[in-house]
Amino acid sequence: MPASISEFIKNYDASHIYPFHMPGHKRRDEYLPASLLRADITEIAGADNLRRPAGIIRALQERLARLYQTDESFLLVNGASCGLIAAVLAVCGDGDTIIAARNCHQSVYYGLILSGARPVYLYPELTDFGFAGGVSPAQTALALREHPEAKAVVITSPTYEGLCSDVKEIARIVHEQGGILIVDEAHGAHFGFYSCFPRSAAVLGADIVVQSLHKTLPVMTQAAVLHISRQGRADTRRVAQMLAVTQTSSPSYMLMASVENCAALLEQRADELFGEYAENLCGFREEFINNTDSRYIKLLGEDIIGQWGIYAMDPGKLAFVLNTEDIAGLEDILAEQGVAVEMSGERHILAMTSIADTKAGFDKLLSVLLKLSKGLKNFQYEDTIYFNAQTDQICSPRRAFFGAGREMVLWDAEGYVSRDFVIAYPPGIPLIAPGERISGAVLCEARRLKDHGKIIGIDGDKISILEHILTHENIF
Repeated sequence: MPASISEFIKNYDASHIYPFHMPGHKRRDEYLPASLLRADITEIAGADNLRRPAGIIRALQERLARLYQTDESFLLVNGASCGLIAAVLAVCGDGDTIIAARNCHQSVYYGLILSGARPVYLYPELTDFGFAGGVSPAQTALALREHPEAKAVVITSPTYEGLCSDVKEIARIVHEQGGILIVDEAHGAHFGFYSCFPRSAAVLGADIVVQSLHKTLPVMTQAAVLHISRQGRADTRRVAQMLAVTQTSSPSYMLMASVENCAALLEQRADELFGEYAENLCGFREEFINNTDSRYIKLLGEDIIGQWGIYAMDPGKLAFVLNTEDIAGLEDILAEQGVAVEMSGERHILAMTSIADTKAGFDKLLSVLLKLSKGLKNFQYEDTIYFNAQTDQICSPRRAFFGAGREMVLWDAEGYVSRDFVIAYPPGIPLIAPGERISGAVLCEARRLKDHGKIIGIDGDKISILEHILTHENIF
């Protein structure tokens, strides 16, 4: 029996066996590059089965559980999204109450739709920079006191910008009430491997933790993992059942092999790789702060901890807040200088980093930003909305999503109830979610983001609303 997924793929490629099985390219390089073909196999004899792992896939999952100090870890080949949907389905059924941070990724909302759960929203504090801070333990405790029937709490930590909530204290509060804590840690798969990074929610008491490995570790896009913590209360068998619902039955062995390769790197070289990474980050931050005017451009740092519900922050997320003239088009200007950033918003730009970044890469980013900063001028801009900080929830997301609806011109939709999502992208947080009454302020923001090409859910100039205005509140 081969010792690993990579070894199995290598041996199978060398065997010259004729493949009367999927995939349809039959591993012939006149259809796809040979480097891709050789790793693209299916669940043939000896390759194990993702839904019932007992061999090389099981070995990789056990390896991940040891790395992340969890009770069990499940490979996700449909991205972190399928893990978050499965987590909600595993803990909530139709009509159950779940307390959810309003800045959760859209996949959590799809979990609400499919499960039929009734959300009670937690609203993270809005930072002065226009995006969400953390969810506080006090908020969580209050919500649980007001809704003791809640089966679970789900939060996002870290946020897209790398801001973390006090997961350990929130977990304690949730467990005292007999609930389950789900943490979307999609942007924190690198946590816990070096002292300057926050600890993972998987060791801080969260019951189910979902990480998007490809976001911050050197693995292929779409590779992710769902962890069940050692001290957690989640039903592991139920989670596995729900993952069978949300995951493909034809997993990519290329994705899984890339995870396996990363696991080996972390086992053998984590201190070396993260040590060099931390040194590059510290050097970049110091050089940037010493050579720019913080009145016009500010790199978020540890000084924001303790404000806006922020308990910790990821130093690997480089969030630059701009107090300057309209920065529309800045992303293109950076690209012209040879730098592609993760996102460019109305008030900030975000650069994502990882252990795979080089000193030369950091130096290039520094050079480009320092050059751009020379021409910045002070400017007072309007407040922006990156997620809906106060909603009027009229009915459950499931009832709205599957209810009778119609299309309406965007600027006429105020007061109606949304049937679908309007999502600011990136980072994928719904500005409007199904079942919410559409406010004038949110409509203005949706129109503005549409003009900047940063919105999903508006077809031309129309959005989907429920056929009739619901006049009674809390119709679940």
